[in-house]
Formats: sequence, C-alpha cells, structure tokens
Amino acid sequence: MRLEQYRTTWGILDATDGQLAKSPLHTFEEAAKAIKELGYDGMEIPLKQCLFFGVDHVKRVLETYELKCTIMIFTDDVVCPGAGVLWGGPYEGFTAPTKPGERDKAKLVATHLAVFKESVVAAQEFRPTLVISHTLKDFFTHDMAAEFFTEALRWEEENNYIVCHETHRRRFLHSPWVARDFLPQFPKMKICADLSHWCCVAETSPDDPDLTQVIEDMAPMVYHVHCRVGYDHGPQVPDPRAPEWLAYTE
Repeated sequence: MRLEQYRTTWGILDATDGQLAKSPLHTFEEAAKAIKELGYDGMEIPLKQCLFFGVDHVKRVLETYELKCTIMIFTDDVVCPGAGVLWGGPYEGFTAPTKPGERDKAKLVATHLAVFKESVVAAQEFRPTLVISHTLKDFFTHDMAAEFFTEALRWEEENNYIVCHETHRRRFLHSPWVARDFLPQFPKMKICADLSHWCCVAETSPDDPDLTQVIEDMAPMVYHVHCRVGYDHGPQVPDPRAPEWLAYTE
C-alpha cells in the first residue's frame, strides 16, 4: 500500500487566485509540469475549472505529464457547472443550483441531488482516482441530509463511483458534532477529511479529546485527506512552518 499525493490547483493558477498568492505559475499546463517535477502523483481540479480550460485540453495535459487526478465537485453556488459568474458557464446540460433564500425543502434536496449526480457523471470523463464533493449546505436539517444521502449513496454504489464527501465549512459536515451524530446512520459513506474546518468551527485544536474521539471514530470512513492546517479561529494558519503555528501543524 502506498499513500498517493495530489496537489490542488487552488492558489497556484491565475484562475484560482494564484495572483493573490503570488504564484510564479499562471496556466494549467505550467502547474501540471511543476507538480510532476515535484513528485506528486496527480492534481486535484474542480470540475467547473476543467470545463473552463476545456475537457480535451485538461485530459491532454494530464496525459502529457503522466498525472492522475481527483475531481472536486460542488452541489451549490457559482462553482457548479450550471451557474455563471466564475469559470464561465452556465454550461449546457447542467442544472442551475438553488438560489440563496430558497425555503422549499423538497426543492433544495432535489436540486442538490440533481447537481451532484450530473457532476459525478461528468467527472468520469477524466478517469479520476476519486471525486471529492462539497455536499449540501450547513443549514440543511438532519432529515433533509438523510434524504439526500440515502439516495446519493445508493446511486454511488450501484454505479461503482468513488465519491468522498468533504468535512468543510458551509457544507453539511461542517461541524464535528454534526458528523458525530449523523455519520453512524451512513457507515458506508466515504469521507474527505479536511480537519482544519473542524478546528475552526469548534474553536479548538486536534489535541482536544472530544474532537479527537470524533476523528478516531470517523477514521475508517476516510479515503482522502486535505492536508490543511487550521486553528481555533480560522481554517488556515498563516504559515505552518512558523514557530507560533507549529503546535497546530504537528
């Protein structure tokens, strides 16, 4: 068994705030070349960004540099292919996400489910190792989320899709305490663990025994980890190498 490492495109391209991060790279191909040279196994790319750069172009670049990929999808907001504003769109054949303020619970669940399924199917074009999903919203009730995941996980299993649902702010699994109470109902769910968000939401650190217990209980469900260092007041420390932040990094 070998741990595979993928580099996300966030913060390194002009299209993903690379200029704000002062990245020396600008294009998708430049990033792919650098990521390969650094020894990564692959790239993690948002689906809508793939559509923006061009499906054939993304596939060709990945093949050229012999890189695998994981594809990130979203069931809500402008990062959905069916929305405009960011990275082109709306793209034909994709459902528009719900608008802010929607209160029809049945419509919310149905729309998130439609966006989810379309995105997972579209991601298969890139033969991803797995798909990472920013799933639902943090204001969804337990019953709404249960309705969604009952159908989504059944559908994933029927089609042999590997989808990891991420622990991320604004999404249903935004809180360790929500996850603690919800995940036992769906033991077959695969998780992408971004624990930085749980540190931030719970205003604590991973040496907190209550948070540690949730992480340990969830560990068998984790297929993918986002190695991001959060702290008790934010999802990203300014510099994980700096002495004042090393405790969180460790």
